[in-house]
Amino acid sequence: MLRVCCYMRMSTDRQEYSIESQWHMIESYCSRNDMKVVRKYVDEGISGGYAKLSRRVSFLQMIQDSTDADWEAVVIYDSSRFSRSFEQAVAYRAELERNGKRVVSVTEPDVEGEGGKYLNAIRAIGNEEYLLRLSKSVRRGQKEKIERGELFCKPPYGYRKEGNNFIIIPEEADVVRMVYERFKSGSSAYQIAKECFAAGIKTHRGNGFDSRQIERILLNPAYMGTLHVIASGIEYTIPDKIPPIISKEEWNQTQEVFRHFKLTHKKKQRPRELGQHWLCSHLRCATCGAAYTRSGSRHAGSSHVYYAWRCTNRLRGNCGQKAIISELKISELFFSALHHLIDGTDSIYHQITFAPAQKLPVIDFDGQIARLQKQLKRCKDAYEAEIDTLEEYAANKRRILSSIQSLETQKSQSNSDPVITPEVHRIYTDIYDLLQDEKIPMVEKRSAVDRILDRIIIHPDHSISIIFLSPADVQ
Repeated sequence: MLRVCCYMRMSTDRQEYSIESQWHMIESYCSRNDMKVVRKYVDEGISGGYAKLSRRVSFLQMIQDSTDADWEAVVIYDSSRFSRSFEQAVAYRAELERNGKRVVSVTEPDVEGEGGKYLNAIRAIGNEEYLLRLSKSVRRGQKEKIERGELFCKPPYGYRKEGNNFIIIPEEADVVRMVYERFKSGSSAYQIAKECFAAGIKTHRGNGFDSRQIERILLNPAYMGTLHVIASGIEYTIPDKIPPIISKEEWNQTQEVFRHFKLTHKKKQRPRELGQHWLCSHLRCATCGAAYTRSGSRHAGSSHVYYAWRCTNRLRGNCGQKAIISELKISELFFSALHHLIDGTDSIYHQITFAPAQKLPVIDFDGQIARLQKQLKRCKDAYEAEIDTLEEYAANKRRILSSIQSLETQKSQSNSDPVITPEVHRIYTDIYDLLQDEKIPMVEKRSAVDRILDRIIIHPDHSISIIFLSPADVQ
């Protein structure tokens, strides 16, 4: 008997030809043709398209096994089960043939020689064309459903689906409102998630909330009644489609708070609630760029703990900077710098700068001026070569010089210190007083510092540079 393996694939559990149906057909075919199935390879719930190949674990294992397997052929229900990608179908059939294995289809005739290769290629093209037509049909169907106002997406937390409508779940809506109120009042997504977990609040899947799910609630416009759907890679926004849980004004205010939150928090930064000091995550090493870490120690016979900051990479042996700065000194320097911004008094040092405003685009003034100067030279060359008249040269020269002067003015203004408005001045003052109050929790102090401080750089000579956020970004 011919020793064979069989490969079976099904995209969804709703298909007419399930894995069980394919196996019955393959088993019957093998018994009629004197074949013995010694190995089964099965991929369930995976498309045969080009992009899903990495998920077809059994298929790839079969190809790998073909180099030294004890079976001689691969039996499939039809060529669409093997692959719906023309490129993959041709490439992997050829690889199996190089390894001395052939592909046998239960429902399609087997043609030997060159004619068989052409026929297999035609079948592969047809399978890929079917997938393209199906994709277009699905996108068209989704678009028509959206235009008819049908809801085919899952309801977000706070809603349930009844027919073609989303209905508010009162107890879940209260949780959504609480999330928005707590976030606008200064709580982080991490802190809100902890409160939800402690209260035993569960998602629709029965899991506890984490910070990512809290952020999804904060960013989902469905809660103001606007449905945002991504269907087959196309985004659809349908306003006033479902009953709102919060007002549009409240949602817009939350987006502004969230934008500022992301501006003042680095990617993958630890939640500020886990920090031990209000300067955590802001101190950086001038040598390697790593964060500074805080550690405490006691002198012999003393119960008082002395805290200092040192480079994290230095502790790991990856940085040569030995600068260690005491917590008392770094706090004194920061307060001196902040006091200088508030009333203009002399600070202990003068290394106070501002980070570029995130709201404003970064403009390459020098590059634009250089390009205009080259244009001016070309205009002069054109006049000297008698291509342009004197009047044309004079007009072009006036226009270009005016543009250069405008860019130079903008450059000088951008290099000057940002203007501290009365509102920003009030924020500086409030934060200064808050940091001095020992009764204020550390998490609130960290939140306050995040509003105004970008980073503090520690140099090898123990000097520091304090870089505040641009006043345009202070809220």
